[in-house]
Amino acid sequence: MAELTHKITLAERRLAVEKDIPQPAGRYPLTEQQIAWRSYEDRLAQDADGRKQHRAYARLTIDDG
Repeated sequence: MAELTHKITLAERRLAVEKDIPQPAGRYPLTEQQIAWRSYEDRLAQDADGRKQHRAYARLTIDDG
């Protein structure tokens, strides 16, 4: 699915260049570092919320399954 989506995106870009249509900003304009930082901040906020709601939150195990 991802490969097909990628091919469609490339075809749209080629068409825009051929027809001299202004290209919109990318779907994901953030850099990898920015995405990672936002994810890290979100996880810290989730952790803080969990600690506020449950006294034993820090002793809970992670379900990686």
